[in-house]
This record gives sequence, C-alpha cells and structure tokens, in this order.
Amino acid sequence: MVPKRHKSKRLSLHQKYKIEKRILQHHKKARREARKHPKKASKKDSSLGIPNNFPFKEELLLQAEEEKRRIEEEKQQKKAERKAAKAQNNLTPTTTANTTAPQPIIAPVISKTKQDSLVVDFMTVTENVEIVLEVIDARDPIGTRTLEIEESIIGNNKILIIVMTKIDLVPRETVNEWVQYFGAEYPVVPIVNGTPENKNKSLGIDTLIKYCKKYRDTVKDKDDFKEKPVTVGVIGFPGSGKYTLIENLRKFHDKEHEIKVDSLITLGENLTLLDCPGVVFALQEEDDSNLAEIMIRNCVKPKLIDQPEICVTTILDRCTKDQLCKMYKIPPFIDYNDFLLQVGRTKHLVKLNGRINTSDIAIIVITDFKQNRVPNYTVLPKDH
Repeated sequence: MVPKRHKSKRLSLHQKYKIEKRILQHHKKARREARKHPKKASKKDSSLGIPNNFPFKEELLLQAEEEKRRIEEEKQQKKAERKAAKAQNNLTPTTTANTTAPQPIIAPVISKTKQDSLVVDFMTVTENVEIVLEVIDARDPIGTRTLEIEESIIGNNKILIIVMTKIDLVPRETVNEWVQYFGAEYPVVPIVNGTPENKNKSLGIDTLIKYCKKYRDTVKDKDDFKEKPVTVGVIGFPGSGKYTLIENLRKFHDKEHEIKVDSLITLGENLTLLDCPGVVFALQEEDDSNLAEIMIRNCVKPKLIDQPEICVTTILDRCTKDQLCKMYKIPPFIDYNDFLLQVGRTKHLVKLNGRINTSDIAIIVITDFKQNRVPNYTVLPKDH
C-alpha cells in the first residue's frame, strides 16, 4: 500500500506577505488603542497570587491595599509641595513687599508664610471700605462670628451687614430663629450661593444688593463721600462662602455705571465691591482648650493636624448618633474611641496584627465632616 503524502506547510510568498501585513496592522491598531485608553491597555495581573486556603489571605490583601494607598498619598503630597515651591519662586517683589502689613485683630493659627499673604487681604478690606459684609455659616453662626472685628468696624463708623450663607443645609425654622437673633443687632440677609454645579441655585442676592444700595445713600449724605463711590467689602472665616458670594455678586456687574479700577466690581451708581475677601481666623486660647474648634473653623487640612482624634470629639458633639450610625453603617457606639474602631472595621482598615490606626480613621471622619457628607447644624441656645 502506498503511504499518504503529508501536505506541505510551505506557503506561497503572496500568502506569507499578506499575513505579515495583517500582523503589522493589528499591532498598529493595538498601539493606537493603548494611547487612547492607557488603563484599558494594561493587562498586568495586580493580584499577589495568594492561595485561597492561606489562613491570613484577607489581612495580607488589606495590608497591600493600604500600602498602595499610602504610596499614592505620598506621591500626591510631593506633587503639591513641588507646585507650592514653584509658585513661591514665581512671586514678584511687589507681592513680598506687601507682607509687612500690620497685624489683624484676630491672630491667625496658621503658618507664617500663608499668614502674611492673608493679612494683606484682611487689612485691605477693613481699611478701604465703607460697608462690610460679614459672612457667617448657617450651620454654626456663633462659631463663625467675630465679635472683636464687629466692634472694631462699628467703632470706625462703618456699616456692618451680616450675610448668612448655606441656609439650604439647615431647617427653615432654625434659620428664622438665627435671623431674629442677629437681626436685633445688625441687618441680616440669608442667602444661598450658586455654585458652578448649580449655577441657577442662588437666593437672596437681590435682597443683599438692595441693602447695599440703601446704606449707600446713607453714606453718600456725608460730605466726604459726595464725589467718590461707596465701596463694599467681604470678610469671614475660611470655608464660609466668601469667594462664592463675590462670584455671585459679579453677575450683577453694572456696565452702565462701570468704574474702570482694578479689583473693583461695579454694583450700581456710586457703589462698588472690593474683589478681595478678608480672611478671619479664630483666636486660640492660652490653655489650648478650643484647639479642636480652631482646626475645624480655620479649615486646616486634616493631614496637618497633629492629634486628629481631638477634633472627632467636637464632631460627635455637633452630630447625632443616629446620623453617624446611618452614615457609616455601624451599630450604636459608646464614645469617640469606640466610634473610630467601628468605622475602621466597616471600612476594612484593620491591620495584619488586628490593630486599627485611629489617627487615619479620624482624618477620614474630619474630611467627611468638612465636605458636608454628615448633616450637622447648631440650634439657638435656650438662654438666648
């Protein structure tokens, strides 16, 4: 029997070149997709390859994830430091010359470099305006109010208007009580600032401008102000809504009576707004009894706080247990230490030895509090 001849695997040159051409096209398309979607193109297996029957597999995975998060935070921190150093090198001589301004009434609790740059803004507002808008947070009106500066403003024969922001985060009954309380001393205007996400969600800005025009006529009756416009300034604590308020007032720029001066926004005839908010800081007690309040009100970054657990006690006083348990999906807790431990277990931040770093958990809680993830507000005390 004649054996069968095997079919040759040799290809013609036409087929060979055709296959090579298609391979090149495929590689070119893969490189193009990798440039468009870099994360999608990466097919590297990020798992550690731990067997399923290993007794401490979950702890090792959590530890590896924590280490990866720590390395990413260090990268971001170094990037921010490089950016800050670059900005410091680009400062002009005129900017550094302004840092010799006199000290404000309230001593800031912040680093000296940043303190000097903010003192200039504060002194500019208090010395060069006739109407002062004090911005307070509706969630903590007493804490974001500065009695010393109010007395100084009234003592210099200036007009003070209290602007209560973020009223949409507080019940209407509580807002009305605070408006009546502050209205006994100064005019109060509750507003809602429109943010870039909610451009049309702004309330009370028209009323605020009417108040400014009303007191403008009072100031213009004086002989010293018959030939120059009345200027309005904005002051307040960090995070109270000063910059957002100025951006909302900028939309009411009056082009008909425009005064072409740098850092001034024309709101009407003989009425301008100083485009430079004054930053006010809380006063620190000698015994550091109000250190937690200082850190929260002055918007200090949670990572820069030495003992973030102290601020958690203040947050627990402002929020109810039901709100915190619902927010972090934890059972009822006893004290702040028990609260931090339960939050750590819920977020799977238990280390390999079974311990939990309460400082890291406290930073997470403070960040959630500052970003309004936890509803909180203060009510008017009964003795008032």
